[in-house]
Amino acid sequence: MIRLAVGMFSVCAFFASTPAFAAGSFVPPNGCALDLTVQMRGCQMANVYHCETDPEGERWISYADSKGEYFLSRIDYETRWLESISLIGGEIDRLDEAASKDHSSFSTLLAQGRDAYDFVTQSNFGQTRRQIGADWLVDEHRTVDGITLQRCDFRLETRDTAGNLIARRKGVQYIDPVRRIFYSGPEHYSTPDGTQFDTDNTPVAFATEGDAGFGATKPTYGCDLMMTGLRPEDLQ
Repeated sequence: MIRLAVGMFSVCAFFASTPAFAAGSFVPPNGCALDLTVQMRGCQMANVYHCETDPEGERWISYADSKGEYFLSRIDYETRWLESISLIGGEIDRLDEAASKDHSSFSTLLAQGRDAYDFVTQSNFGQTRRQIGADWLVDEHRTVDGITLQRCDFRLETRDTAGNLIARRKGVQYIDPVRRIFYSGPEHYSTPDGTQFDTDNTPVAFATEGDAGFGATKPTYGCDLMMTGLRPEDLQ
């Protein structure tokens, strides 16, 4: 999946202002503009948009599978996971800037080829999660619909406030250095109880304004398989 978390507001109030997801055409909230539509493996897709009232560089990403839109994330210019919202379960995770030791930095990754991070998220369900990991660039590139992506390997551990391991993730992502966005690739997920599985939501097609598929609301790749890709909330 693409990289992910202010005032207090109710979940119901937020849902009332979320993007319209009518059949065939994605419509972002008032004051926002759609920038990019991404089709991915595993019957997943995303629409990326920005809003004029948000700080410069912030973007929203709306995720959908064969059942429709289910997840929103908000990132900033450095691709920090500012906020993530489950439209199914109602959970909202936000970055705890004060408690975070080392924020992720897209600028550092581009300049040095590697970026380590150690940040904390808080949810409206009372959960605190510490995310510890690193990204490093690999000299491997691919071009999809005119957009050049570079491979970025990663590892990530999620721990609770006592330091207990909740989950590990490792694998491949792809970065778009121009748009400053991460895209998912093949990855492995595991938990201490022995649960483990692999996913692959590699981007297959991009559409910008004027392209066929721009503003699409249905995924088109891998939906004929028995099992689709996991949703982001499944990996928390």
